Amino acid sequence: MTRRSLYALTLSFVLLAAGAHAQISQDPAPLPPAELTAEESAALESANILDSIFTRLYQRDRRSHNITYSLTGDNALVGNWLVQTPFVWDKASNEVPHGAGAYVGGHLTELIASAERHIDIMTLVPFPTGDFQLAIRRGLERLATSGRPVTVRILAGWDPLSVSEMNQHDYLVSLIVDIKDRGRFPNNRLQISVGANRTAAPHLTWNHAKIVAIDGKEMLIGGQNFWQSDYLRDNPVHDVSLRLKGSATALGHRFADVVWQGPCQYIRPDWLPALWRAGGNVTTGCLSRPPSATFPPPGNVRMLMVGRLGVDRVFTVEASEAAMEAAFDLTSGPLLLAQQDFMGTPFWDWTKPIIKEVIQWNRPVFLVVGDDHSKAGPPPGKAYKWPGRTLDKLVLDLWNEGKAQRGSMTIPALKDRLCNTLRVAPLRFGPSKKWPDGTPIANHSKVWLAGNLFYVGSHNLYPAGLQELGVIVEDARHVGVMRSEYWDKLWKWSRVDAVSGVEATKPCAFRNLN
Repeated sequence: MTRRSLYALTLSFVLLAAGAHAQISQDPAPLPPAELTAEESAALESANILDSIFTRLYQRDRRSHNITYSLTGDNALVGNWLVQTPFVWDKASNEVPHGAGAYVGGHLTELIASAERHIDIMTLVPFPTGDFQLAIRRGLERLATSGRPVTVRILAGWDPLSVSEMNQHDYLVSLIVDIKDRGRFPNNRLQISVGANRTAAPHLTWNHAKIVAIDGKEMLIGGQNFWQSDYLRDNPVHDVSLRLKGSATALGHRFADVVWQGPCQYIRPDWLPALWRAGGNVTTGCLSRPPSATFPPPGNVRMLMVGRLGVDRVFTVEASEAAMEAAFDLTSGPLLLAQQDFMGTPFWDWTKPIIKEVIQWNRPVFLVVGDDHSKAGPPPGKAYKWPGRTLDKLVLDLWNEGKAQRGSMTIPALKDRLCNTLRVAPLRFGPSKKWPDGTPIANHSKVWLAGNLFYVGSHNLYPAGLQELGVIVEDARHVGVMRSEYWDKLWKWSRVDAVSGVEATKPCAFRNLN
C-alpha cells in the first residue's frame, strides 16, 4: 500500500461527512452459501490450531465461508515458491542493481502462459508497468499462439487520489497491442476484461489484494504490486509473495467473483470495465468465470485462505483480522512480524493482541517495520509511511497499550518486560542504513510467523478498510524455510538498529517513557 492508500481510513470519514454521491447501484451480493468440505467438517471437531482458527471463523460468520475464508489440505509449495523482492540479502545498498526483483516477471509469464481456462489478476493501481507489464504480455502472447480459449480478468483497486493514472480502457488497449494482430496470432481465442474497483460513498473501499490465480489450481499471492518504479528502479521497496499449487487457489477466484460485482454494476460510463475478445474491438463489459477443471492433488500442505471485503468499509472485523488474532492467541513460541507499519484506531487496534502476548504470557515478539519517512523509486520517490508515523511513535503506542494492560505490574517491571521481550526494529537487508542517495529503506511486506504457521498476503496490520486476501500456511517444514530464507536474514541485519529487546545495541526506547 502506498501513501495514497494509507489515507483510506481518513478518507472514509471525510466521505461519510461530505455525503458523497454513490456511483454503484448496490452492495456486492454474497454468493450462495457453500457446503463444508470433508476437510472443513473434520476441522470443526479438531483441536489442531489451524482447525481451531477455521472453527472460530465459521462460528462467527458462516455467510462468508468460501468467500473470505476456506480451509484446504491438498496444496503444495514447490520450486522457488518464496518470492522476495528485491532479494538482496547481505548486500550494501550501493551493490543493489536496478531490476534486482525482475525475476518476478518470470513467474508472471509462466503462470499466465500455463492457463487452460481462466486467469484472475488482482492488484492496485497503477496497472502493471514496465517489465511487469511486458511479462504479462509475453504470457498472453503464448496463450494467443496456443489457441486455448482462456478468459482473463484483471481488476485493480482505484483509490480516489488516483485521478491521473491510466484507466482500465487505456490499460487494456496497451495490453493487446500485439495479440490483436490476427495475422500474427490467427489462433487467438482470448477474451480479456479489465476493471477498476473504485470507491464512492457509501462504498468506502477498494481492492488491495494482489493475486495471479490460474484455473483454480495455482496462484501467486502476497504483497507485491507490479510497478516498475517502486520495485525495479532506484531504492526498491522490500516485499514478499508466495506461489502455491492446490485447491486453495479456488478461493482466489471466488473472492474475485464477489469483488467484480461492484465494477460490473457501475453506472458512470467512464467507470465501466473494458472488454476485448479476439478478433474484435475494445468495448465495455464483464466476463463470467468458466468452471475450473478437476486436477490431481499436488500435495498435502494445509492452508487457510483469509480475506476481507470491506463490507461496511471501516468498522467491521472480517475473516482476515479474526484469523490473525486467533493465530496469535492460539500459538506459542516467538511471534515474528514484518510489516509496512503497525498501528490501530479506536475501532481496531493491532497493538492490543500483540501487547497481550507480551504482558500476559511473556512471549517473545519481534516486529520489523519500514524505516521513518521511507520511500521507494527514483527521487522524489513514493512514500511508504503514513505522515508522522515514526519508530518513536510506534514505541509510544506500544508503551501506552502496555500501561493499559499491565494490571498490577509496576512501571519499572513493565519497562523490563517490554525491553526484554518485545523487539522493535526498522528493516535492514544488509549493512547499509539507507540507500546511496540517503532515502530510508521501505518495507511493503505483510508477513508473520507463529508456531507452525506463517502468513503471507496483502493485509497490513493497521486498519484501512480495504479488500484483502492472504494465506495462512500450516507446515513445519515450510515454516523452517520461511525462517531460514527470510526471517533469519531479515533479523540478522534489522536487529542492529533495534530500539528494544535483549539483542538491541542501543538503550531500550521504553526506558525513557512514563
